[in-house]
Amino acid sequence: MTFSSNGLMIILRICLLTGLIVSAVVSVYETDYVITPIMFSLLTGIVAVELIWYLRKTERVWSGFLLSIKHHDFSRNYKAQSGNKALHEAFELITQSFESLETQKHADYRLLQTVSEHIKIGLACYNEEGQVTFANKAFREMLRMRSFARVDTLLTQHPQIHQSLTAEKPDPEILIETNDQERFLLKTEAFTLQGERYRLASLYDIKSTLDSNELESYQKLMKVMTHEVMNSATPVLSLIQVVNKKLIKEDQVVVLPEADQKNIAFSLQAIETRTASILKFVEAYRKINKEIKPDRQPISVNNLIAPIITLLGQPSNVNIQFKNEVEELIKVDLDLMSQTLINLVKNAIEATSNIEDPAIDISATTEHGKLRITIEDNGSGISAAQKTAIFVPFFTTKSEGSGVGLALSRKIVNAHGGSLNHQTTDEHKTRFTVLLPGDVFLEKG
Repeated sequence: MTFSSNGLMIILRICLLTGLIVSAVVSVYETDYVITPIMFSLLTGIVAVELIWYLRKTERVWSGFLLSIKHHDFSRNYKAQSGNKALHEAFELITQSFESLETQKHADYRLLQTVSEHIKIGLACYNEEGQVTFANKAFREMLRMRSFARVDTLLTQHPQIHQSLTAEKPDPEILIETNDQERFLLKTEAFTLQGERYRLASLYDIKSTLDSNELESYQKLMKVMTHEVMNSATPVLSLIQVVNKKLIKEDQVVVLPEADQKNIAFSLQAIETRTASILKFVEAYRKINKEIKPDRQPISVNNLIAPIITLLGQPSNVNIQFKNEVEELIKVDLDLMSQTLINLVKNAIEATSNIEDPAIDISATTEHGKLRITIEDNGSGISAAQKTAIFVPFFTTKSEGSGVGLALSRKIVNAHGGSLNHQTTDEHKTRFTVLLPGDVFLEKG
């Protein structure tokens, strides 16, 4: 098809040009007319120019096509320009492919914008000249700005953030406290796009998160405390009213029959018991609210855990297995850490009290330079509703429990710079993990 159209037209033009040249030469030697060779020469020049123009037609079409692709112009029609059906179809196919890619790119960019506007993390992208190419809604709202076109606009209201964003070598992560008592975590990362350097900044509102978590913890604590106080105070008040009604009349103590005296004695004993319960609750609150300062002493992991297994394992029928992979000595408060592990092991023993083959696995390992101690049991487990409250002070599912054990245990572990967490394994076992930082290690034992 290409030869039959373009090739044939080129051959015809070459033949015409050859004929005109021959005619011009013949007219010079065979005729006496001056005008004839001039006319043939002019026609020869015109045909030569037209042939050159025709030969460069495809080049012009390709040049126009590539320029349209460069400028994202997909509206041009190449049918009339190319004069070739196959070339026209090729142009149309390539154009449609580029147009589809361009449409997809805009759709992806729009989706990215929508997602960025929806999230609560502030995001901003800017180049080395400080021109902001993108800033989502969360970023503007955190900094109380209607628009954010240049980084320099932060200089007056947020000098710390401006300094961090414009620093030659900014810290990858920095905590910023504003004059309005707001706290932000600012992260920056540099990258190159199409040969130009950019920076991406992300802003996290830490204060709102901390306030929200603090309020949630406070509400849980008050719910449990209110429940505990009401459970003790309500019956005490009721019994006092009964005693007062029977024993005192017109400001005088009444002599009661023997049956009523026994009832009064029973009521007073109940009042004493419930009052003692309230005092015990207050003492537990004092204990959980007291600041913990560990007195660290060197000890091996084996000497820390083995006595606890001996103490608690022998009276119970639970199969307790201990696997220790830590040879180094550690620096911990022996009394406090023992109290924590005793609480966890006792809870595991109680959880397996109604299991046919009760088993508790205790392990001590190192994980990324940290000390990891796990207590895992195959007991009844913790329900989904209780998981969020097990570390809340005074929350308990035991009739005789104070609800202080796990809360105090976590506080002890936190005082050592570590963490205490709970999870349910894939085998539906209950696992508590004590993770202590690398600075608890002393030396090889």
